[in-house]
Amino acid sequence: MRNNKKVAIVTTHPIQYQAPLFRELAKTVDLAVIFMTRITPKDQAKAGFGVEFDWDIPLLRGYNHIFARNISRNPSVGAFRGIVLEGVERLFKGISPDIIIVFGWFPYGYQQVIRYANKNRIPLFIRGESNLLMTMFVMKKIFKEFYMRYLLKKFDRFLSIGKQNTFFYRHFGVDNTKIFFTPYSVDTDFFRKEFAKHKRDKDKFNFGFSGKFIHKKRPCDFLEAAAKSKNRKQIRVIMIGEGPLKGELSRLGTRLGLDVEFRGFLNQGELVKTGYCDIDCLVLPSGGSETWGLVVNEVMTGGIPAIVSDAVGCGLDLIEEGRSGFTFRYKDVDCLSEKIDTFIELKKKDFPFSKFVLDKIEDYSLYKTVEGFLETIASI
Repeated sequence: MRNNKKVAIVTTHPIQYQAPLFRELAKTVDLAVIFMTRITPKDQAKAGFGVEFDWDIPLLRGYNHIFARNISRNPSVGAFRGIVLEGVERLFKGISPDIIIVFGWFPYGYQQVIRYANKNRIPLFIRGESNLLMTMFVMKKIFKEFYMRYLLKKFDRFLSIGKQNTFFYRHFGVDNTKIFFTPYSVDTDFFRKEFAKHKRDKDKFNFGFSGKFIHKKRPCDFLEAAAKSKNRKQIRVIMIGEGPLKGELSRLGTRLGLDVEFRGFLNQGELVKTGYCDIDCLVLPSGGSETWGLVVNEVMTGGIPAIVSDAVGCGLDLIEEGRSGFTFRYKDVDCLSEKIDTFIELKKKDFPFSKFVLDKIEDYSLYKTVEGFLETIASI
């Protein structure tokens, strides 16, 4: 049944993970998506991907959308003044939304939208990624305690992506009745179909990394842990991605005597065929800046378990210890190595990881996300 409320979603720019959600919501909701800026292939490279590219899947098809005018002198999605919107009143006048949903409060363009919604008494929802795992200086932490309590009072509903996100809202005084579960997800159907098409035999235990080769992802920890494994001769490391650490990782792999394959940057249409289908287990060693880790959703859709650090946001939601994967202490290479060995020993005994993974990821499918959005919209 179609919902008769007009909903405006405001986000920074077209993102490969968000487009499937917008298409599904548009089937039920009178939806308009407002993008605050555009991203070029050159911008993608600067963001840490290491190569210039356009996504090979449709990001703007299947839903109504508008590009706002960003008048920032230095356009960027990573700087607070990198998005400054022109004509916010005029932008929303043409939509007349009953509900506005913002996908964050940084950069400044979001603050403009928040003020507009509050001024015009339009119900305002927030769907962000923040959690309490991120480390910060003491003074910044104290400031954040006061600022977040002030800021979060401006929202009427909170669309939580997972457990750590819910803990964040509760910590800053948000009432449980205002928090709705809208799990982080990927294009479930797309990845299921891709995994069904591409299956290969594996002659080693293949552990994979997928993401930007940058320090905060800690890919070097992964190689060092694999080298410390007592099963190292049976391990192949598959590195998917590009970034400034590519050369360092290549040299490190050689020095450690590892069997390492660099698959390069893989666009959405290549990820499973050229990358994920060769992996037995994903490793994500990132820190608190990894507010979720959607690569875990992607591989789990194919029944592949993951080993993630305890600073990765999705850990509490997606990792059932010893079943759908494992967690290890952030920056603890020895602990990560032990988890790799535990996985291998269980895999040798034909432990049914895939069954537990597929059961777990079912609750974090795109359909569950849409259900959560519709429930939140209906609550107003």
